[in-house]
Amino acid sequence: FVAHNAPFDYRILREEFARLGYDYQRVVLDTIPLAEKFLPGMPAYGLSTLCTELNIPHTRKHRADGDARATVQLLQILLEKDREKYIEGVYLKQPSATGKHKFSEQLERYVKTTGLYYLFNADGRVLYVGKSDQ
Repeated sequence: FVAHNAPFDYRILREEFARLGYDYQRVVLDTIPLAEKFLPGMPAYGLSTLCTELNIPHTRKHRADGDARATVQLLQILLEKDREKYIEGVYLKQPSATGKHKFSEQLERYVKTTGLYYLFNADGRVLYVGKSDQ
C-alpha cells in the first residue's frame, strides 16, 4: 500500500474493510518520510508542495485519483534517487512469520483479494478501471 501520508488513508481503508467483514492488512509505504530522506531541503513535504517543486502535474488535489497519480510520479522520482536500494530493503523485504518477505506474500495473494485496479496508457490516461472480487 503506497500513499502520501499513508497512515491516514490506510486507517480509513482498514476501517471500511472491517465494516464489510474483511481484515485488510498490507505493507505500508509512506512517501512523506521517503521524500524527507531523499529530497532534503524542500520547503515542506506536503504532496502539493512536492509536486510544485518537482514539476509533477497535480490536478484534482485532495481527490483519490488526482493524489494517487501524483503520488505514483513522486514515488518514481524517489525510487530513482534511491541508489542504495533503501526502499526495497526496508519496505519490500520485511520478513514475515513464514520466512518469506511480506511483500512477496502479498503479491501471491494479490489477484485473489478484493480491490480496484487502473490500467493506464503511456501518457498516463486511464484506459480502464476494474475491480477484483474475492
